[in-house]
Amino acid sequence: MSSSSNGAPIRYPLVVRMPAPERGPRDRERARTDLLIGSQVAVAIVLLLLVVVYVPRPNIRLTAARFEASPCNEGTSSFVVTAYVSLANTGRSDGDIFVRLYVDGPRRAAEDFFVPAETAINRSLSVDVTNCASHQYSVDTCLPPAKYATC
Repeated sequence: MSSSSNGAPIRYPLVVRMPAPERGPRDRERARTDLLIGSQVAVAIVLLLLVVVYVPRPNIRLTAARFEASPCNEGTSSFVVTAYVSLANTGRSDGDIFVRLYVDGPRRAAEDFFVPAETAINRSLSVDVTNCASHQYSVDTCLPPAKYATC
């Protein structure tokens, strides 16, 4: 360590302070532009949240399902299974929902049903089943991802 002429150690600063650059009209204009863009982004986010919260949407649920099978046709060794479903829309907007009927696992039928706002409807879905043995039946629903799309 070096020392001064009077014997005291010389201390060097750890941080060198640089003078702040002068701010001109161009910097003020850039700051104003950044503030304007930030404000527009904030307003857009608020408007998007308002649309998501206040625009009415359908809220369609499968509330009940029962299955009925016709007697076995011995000539063709087949029968018809009908699923009777109840659908309720508690939303404030009309909507469509696909109901899918499964027999022993694979999907065998699907149909699109229109459900008006704040109502409940009963519909049916039928499919021919070969082999008159015992089978497992189930239904589920699917909301189409876009208008006129399928599930």
